[in-house]
Amino acid sequence: MTRAIYFSATGSTEEIVRDISGRFSLTYTLLNLTAPLPEGLCIENPDDLVVIGVPVYAGRVPAPAVASLRKISGRRQNCVLICVYGNRAFDDALLELHDIAVTQGFRPVGAAAIVARHSIFSKVAATRPDRDDFRVMDDLVTLVRDRLAGHGKLNAESLPGRFPYKAAGAVPLHPRGSRRKCSKCGVCVDECPVGAIDKATPWVTDDKKCITCARCISLCRKEARSFGGLLYKIAGWQFEKKNRERRPSMVF
Repeated sequence: MTRAIYFSATGSTEEIVRDISGRFSLTYTLLNLTAPLPEGLCIENPDDLVVIGVPVYAGRVPAPAVASLRKISGRRQNCVLICVYGNRAFDDALLELHDIAVTQGFRPVGAAAIVARHSIFSKVAATRPDRDDFRVMDDLVTLVRDRLAGHGKLNAESLPGRFPYKAAGAVPLHPRGSRRKCSKCGVCVDECPVGAIDKATPWVTDDKKCITCARCISLCRKEARSFGGLLYKIAGWQFEKKNRERRPSMVF
């Protein structure tokens, strides 16, 4: 059986993990880390193939995803590691995900960094993943199947990044809500992975808790939440200019 485990605030990582998991098996189970997990979850079947996918936040695995992954233990199951990044860089994220997987009892047999549309500055990599990215996913599946047949293994030293990992940086941009548009349906309150939105005032964001994942924006049916303001416009212009060049999806 293939098990797909993912943290996906805006849906891009989930789609990529589903696509890759479906190439290994027509049927697979899903474990969504975007919502908090109970303690002590163990994947017992040693024959399962586990696909673990996370987005890259400032070059690292998102802190809530790390916390959830630390609650999952394996039994030396083979696993495939996926980091999804928004055309800037994935820095230490793939190496960090590898180290977490090994610590939790999994055996990485393949890894990939896949480019998708940036979750904050949506003009960056707006049409990705595209045909070339899907070819990279094909290469990943072929490579993993070859390794599972006994022809080599993932070499952790081939993964970019270094330990100690880069300091986890905070993004000084946070979604804002429109009181006029907000219907107080509570979706953003329930789905925020860090509890940064209060039910009584769902148009307000607790900046100290917010990790700028944009989940509230992607789920709001009233389009009552968005990034905005002068700082966002300036940062967006600078980011788009700096990251205009196409970065590659990569397999390891």
